[in-house]
Amino acid sequence: MRDLGRARSFARRLYVQEVRRPLLQVALSDTYRGFDDQRWQEHRYVFSKELNAALSSADLPVRLTGDYHMPDDVQPLEFFLLREEQRKGKILFDAPKLRLAEDLTVERLGKPSPLLLERTSYFASVCTNEAADKEVRLRASRQVQFRGIDLCSSAGVLRDLCQSDCSNHIGVSTLAITADGCLIATIQAAGSAQHARRIAPSGSGSADLADFTKGDTLQRLVVRAMERELREECGLPRELPGLTTFLIGYARLVDRGGKPEFFGLTFLPVMAREMKVRRAEALFVADHVDHRINRGALLEDIARLREESTGEFTPAMHIALGFLADAIAAGNGNLEPLLARRSV
Repeated sequence: MRDLGRARSFARRLYVQEVRRPLLQVALSDTYRGFDDQRWQEHRYVFSKELNAALSSADLPVRLTGDYHMPDDVQPLEFFLLREEQRKGKILFDAPKLRLAEDLTVERLGKPSPLLLERTSYFASVCTNEAADKEVRLRASRQVQFRGIDLCSSAGVLRDLCQSDCSNHIGVSTLAITADGCLIATIQAAGSAQHARRIAPSGSGSADLADFTKGDTLQRLVVRAMERELREECGLPRELPGLTTFLIGYARLVDRGGKPEFFGLTFLPVMAREMKVRRAEALFVADHVDHRINRGALLEDIARLREESTGEFTPAMHIALGFLADAIAAGNGNLEPLLARRSV
């Protein structure tokens, strides 16, 4: 109640203004030299085709090292920022998450030392990554009290993950192909915190702290998180023999403060008609849609799907389909067993 009272007090004096353009204009650091820098609608993301091609076959250990703490200038605004998101009709639940505390590049993928992770929370991401395109101003004078872009950039350059003040919890999205040859997508519910009512990958969310296991590799951790999200959002049983997932890409979402996001492709050993929205997920998933695909002409089908539905997609759906097309065009051998699967 004290936090709610403080948020209401702040709301009488402050307001939030979205300022997206500066994020779309920040430069990349030398760490990301050679990465592709893509813009789609009002979104921006960076990735490396070389890194994506090597990601699924690498075996990079990870180590959980400590806890993320929000910067001092954000902490007093936490409940105000959360309340402002709830006022938009978004449904928010806090949960322990994992953040990527170190930058992932081709060079880093080849080093044997563990990649560093830290504990964070979903609320921390709302107040940092999701506030990166926002300013908090005084109602009376319009004077800026807080600039979200300062959390993730310095002197007009996007900060590396190891230097960023954002939560940077690990996002995961996977596209699933069913045994009867359908690519499954989800329709986000009206109260979804991100991209309500738009078409998202089959499973899309973030890595929970509970997804981490001692001795993990990055690849096992990310796939485990993807498959959990997929089972939850498609109403699938916890144990599903034959479920197979390959990593197809990694990106940093610049318009969300440089948030790290991993993408996968999953073979589901079930039919499309078996997808369902469980009551526990109805707040986040409204429905499923299935797109019949021809495995022998998958590139053409992906191009058609992107052209026909792009205005309805979430950024994750757009990026995932692009990464899948890149992997197929590059002849990624890791995908061949999955793409060759047929109904049983």
